[in-house]
Amino acid sequence: MIPLPKLPWRWIGVLGLLVLAGWQIHAYAERRADAREAEIRALWEADDLAERQEADRQATDNAAKEAAAAARNEEIIFEYDKKVAAAERDRDRYVRLLRDARAAANRSSPAQGGDQPGTAPAGEAGGPEGAGSLAERIDRAIAAVLVEARQNADAKDALLAELIPQLE
Repeated sequence: MIPLPKLPWRWIGVLGLLVLAGWQIHAYAERRADAREAEIRALWEADDLAERQEADRQATDNAAKEAAAAARNEEIIFEYDKKVAAAERDRDRYVRLLRDARAAANRSSPAQGGDQPGTAPAGEAGGPEGAGSLAERIDRAIAAVLVEARQNADAKDALLAELIPQLE
């Protein structure tokens, strides 16, 4: 064994101080790494919270927009139904007026003198517009009204087909 006084105590002391300093530096680095990791975790959680809040806000906005669109669409459909119902009432009124006119024309035919019953008067058969007899004009008017009513119904179906997917 080496006698104690001959050991390099200075070098042992320096080595001990270096080990102690290294251990302190390592501990300090660990504390800084833990602090940085906690800071990153806090930033991550704050970012995650902000994303969830934005998603919730967008979902709420979308729900509000869908509800507003549904209300507008419902109002549009209601107004369109009212217009179609009014058009149908007008059509029925016109058909009734046209039937009355045809009945009046048929009643006045025998009293016209030289014309044959059931034939159109001479002035109406080949009028400037090529209108034909009163009965033919009535039939064309009825047909036009019926066609218009059908076109309105088709327009309503097209509108509903466009609006219903927005409600889903």
